Amino acid sequence: MFCFFSVNNVPLSLIVGQAIGYFAALLGIITCLPQLIKTLKTRNTTNISLATYCLFNLANLLWLIFGVLSISCPQLNPTQSEVTKIMWSLTLIVPYFVTFTGISIILGIKIYNIKKHGELLVAAHKKLMVEKINESKEQSCS
Repeated sequence: MFCFFSVNNVPLSLIVGQAIGYFAALLGIITCLPQLIKTLKTRNTTNISLATYCLFNLANLLWLIFGVLSISCPQLNPTQSEVTKIMWSLTLIVPYFVTFTGISIILGIKIYNIKKHGELLVAAHKKLMVEKINESKEQSCS
């Protein structure tokens, strides 16, 4: 559909594709920020899955490596000019580096909590405290 239109001899499909890529890169950066901010404020990682975040970080690392390799490997980067090649690669490198760093911080806090505080014991203690509070409320109402 967009292939028939162009702006300054640049196909509209390329412009739309790049806009979608930049938007996806921005969303990639934003995705980890809410959890990162919450984890930094509370230091609570009880409800965060270690396996999920490890796999998520591995995926980010692989995309980051792919972005770095695509600068020097013409087979991985379909664009022609050097400027376009670098811009295309940076849309992979920057967001995945930022996301990788944010997820690494969350994972670091998660692993610290597991090793130092026995995170599962903390979660069990919180559950026990909530049950005691609920019991005392029920007794005071009767």
